[in-house]
Amino acid sequence: MSKKIIPILILVSSLVILAGALPSLRCSQLRDAGVFKSEDRGATWRQIVKIDKKHSIASVNILSMAINPKSPDVIYLGTEGNALYKSKDKGETWQKMVDEGGVLGGRADIYDIALDSQNPDILYIASFQDFKGRLLKSVDGAKTWKETYVVSQEKYLVETVEVDPYEPQTLYIGTDQGGFLQSRDYGETWKVLRWFEAKINKIVIDTYDTRKIFISTRENGIFKTEDKGITWHEQKQALHYFSGAGKVRALAMDPKDSNILYSGSDYGIIKTYSGGASWEGVNIIIPPADLPVTSIAVDSFNTSVIYVGSGSNIYKTEDGGVNWQVKDIGTTRMIKTIAIDPNNSNNIYVGVSK
Repeated sequence: MSKKIIPILILVSSLVILAGALPSLRCSQLRDAGVFKSEDRGATWRQIVKIDKKHSIASVNILSMAINPKSPDVIYLGTEGNALYKSKDKGETWQKMVDEGGVLGGRADIYDIALDSQNPDILYIASFQDFKGRLLKSVDGAKTWKETYVVSQEKYLVETVEVDPYEPQTLYIGTDQGGFLQSRDYGETWKVLRWFEAKINKIVIDTYDTRKIFISTRENGIFKTEDKGITWHEQKQALHYFSGAGKVRALAMDPKDSNILYSGSDYGIIKTYSGGASWEGVNIIIPPADLPVTSIAVDSFNTSVIYVGSGSNIYKTEDGGVNWQVKDIGTTRMIKTIAIDPNNSNNIYVGVSK
């Protein structure tokens, strides 16, 4: 055999071996998505992704999560390109919700989920499918759906939805077009309360006085209304002192004191004790390269305990943000959403996305 042929054969053999390894590498990289759970207040974590013996959601990117407040065994997951999943056993197994009427597509993106606190079988999802953002409503625990709002132009999202906890017939949505809309009849009809100049990505309603609502935007900071959207107070000037704080990614209210809010952004975390009148920086231990902060959750039993997602790690404080600890939960993906069991704060759920 020619000496020139031998190196070529070696090269070809090497390429074949490498090609055979690539699917395995790609598969490995895709298996760290889905949901992670801690049952000891964040000390240890495990991936919970089982559908059945042969299938899982280990490669599914999670965009949103909601826990049934009356039956915390029930959890909903909004995904990127895989529509909606539901668990009835605290995440141990998952079921993809196939819409019997065909309104919810199987490849929809679900950016937000809101449950009626008085009747959690009624839920709303901020979805993107067929090139448009849409709000869908279910009254039977996600078995069937009805479309109640659609954006006017392609490629714009309905990014967030929130239900008034005391008047569940009242709900609000925020869109990529900057629209802040209200419905007073369970989503059947809508009116625009204001067009903002930036994408709205989060709505937080004061549970003690639902006239007070905060919204966050991706570029222009935080806004507050004290009369259900008639007039607004801009927080932009207060955020000016914190570079990157106007690019808000997460917004969370203290469950026991609605004057306390936390905002996660490209800056890190800022906090207000005065309902947004003034803000201060939180000295968290996140390296600048891992920013932005993408998710925040406050323990309703002990509001000094806060969980923060940044990069692929969870950061936890037990003293309101003075001291922190960091946890590697076992993923290389971004922490997208954090949810705490409303009946047992030992149980923490994290959804991750690319």
